[in-house]
Amino acid sequence: MISLESAEKIIEQNASGIQDNEVVELNYSTGRVIAEDIFSDIDMPPFNKSAMDGYACRRENISQPLEVIETIHAGVSPVKPIEKGQCARIMTGAKIPAGANCVIKIEDTSRINENKIIFIGKESSDNLCFQGEDIKKGELVLSKGTIINPRITGLLASVGFTKLTVTRRIRIGFFCTGSELIEPDEIPSGVFIRNSNASQLSAQISETGAIPYYHGIIADNRDLITAKLNQLIDSYPVIIITGGASVGDFDFINEILQQSGFTVHF
Repeated sequence: MISLESAEKIIEQNASGIQDNEVVELNYSTGRVIAEDIFSDIDMPPFNKSAMDGYACRRENISQPLEVIETIHAGVSPVKPIEKGQCARIMTGAKIPAGANCVIKIEDTSRINENKIIFIGKESSDNLCFQGEDIKKGELVLSKGTIINPRITGLLASVGFTKLTVTRRIRIGFFCTGSELIEPDEIPSGVFIRNSNASQLSAQISETGAIPYYHGIIADNRDLITAKLNQLIDSYPVIIITGGASVGDFDFINEILQQSGFTVHF
């Protein structure tokens, strides 16, 4: 026996690459494998923005009453710069106005009158998200070979990839060996057991972005297994066989593979 890590390294060194690619829409890309490095076309965030609902102001002025000179919503550009003794009512995600270097949370303020507030908290963080602090323009955000999941689709959307190049899905044929096996829809009796491997393996193949094709249960018979393998060789770039790989009297897989011209690496 060898370690899992050693086996994975041997597979990587000997596997033939599938170079055929295709372009897919982002909304239909989950589970696919990215065939190109992805770089951001913008800074993220694209501007300095508020991390809180509150008031954008100058930190050096928060000990004094502040005049509210405008209200800034997300998606609206600030109009007025913040001068000494001033602030702007600002919403989460809105652009920070020129002159402001912090946002005080609304919970830490009290209104003096309609146009003036005062900071009543003990201390305040900056509560700012700075331009490019998450991702900078031109930065590598995803590497070729990444499997796309729901989190990654959000990232791809944020860097402008509505269409992307992915590897064409690999077709994987597989079958299970074992004279004791029956399919899950049958009730086992005597010496038989249900075949749980096929269902799990099919799900694992799908999870990698490949397409599983199940070719049933083959009894522990040298001729039957050889015939099934020969049937699948020209149809699939990858074939998986479960069972029959030990050293028992009816474990034929290793022998069959070598007789069929395959190299057994581990």
